[in-house]
Amino acid sequence: NKSKLWRLHQMKENNKRKEMEEKTRRAKLAKEKAEQEKLERQKKKKQLIDINKEGDETGVMDNLLEALQSGAAFRDRRKRIPRNQGKNQFYRILGALLICTYEAAIPSILSLYL
Repeated sequence: NKSKLWRLHQMKENNKRKEMEEKTRRAKLAKEKAEQEKLERQKKKKQLIDINKEGDETGVMDNLLEALQSGAAFRDRRKRIPRNQGKNQFYRILGALLICTYEAAIPSILSLYL
């Protein structure tokens, strides 16, 4: 009985250890991939700067078109800050309350004038 429990415990520990190793391996691969992509982006940027420094106009349009097609030309834009949704919701609720109030008051107002 104890040996069975001990084996189950060891199997669980081994599975946890394997999962942690796999997780660290995937994290390491993701980090290496991100670093490689960063280096490639820096290399492309440096090539563009070198082309501009040399004054060589050939390939500039090709690089610009490539940047537009890949979306690299739009990558550095800042994200818009979302508007305050709480304030908008308050005015929406207030408007709905006013509409309900006026709809309820219209028959009584009409009865005064009719």
